[in-house]
Amino acid sequence: MPVYHVKIGARRTTVSLPKILSTLLAIKLNRKPKTKEAAQAVRSWLQQAIDKENDPGMVYVSSVLQEEAILFIADKSLSDRYLEFLWEDDEDLQAEKDD
Repeated sequence: MPVYHVKIGARRTTVSLPKILSTLLAIKLNRKPKTKEAAQAVRSWLQQAIDKENDPGMVYVSSVLQEEAILFIADKSLSDRYLEFLWEDDEDLQAEKDD
């Protein structure tokens, strides 16, 4: 499993991605997988994704970034449908709590 180093606030952490996810992410970033350039591009993308979250106390960083990478790789229609499902699912959970 490829690993990448990113910074969250002042701390440095290691992020693991499944090999297939790392490969697909490199391809999506227009890099040839398994090259130094691909590794740099993937690490840079991961850092940008973590910076976007802007949560210095974040835990489960690998899981969060794996989810972000999957949504980035998936076409926009599929990603939008997935996020819509999560939103609806969250509303269903809230409704159950309120009952």
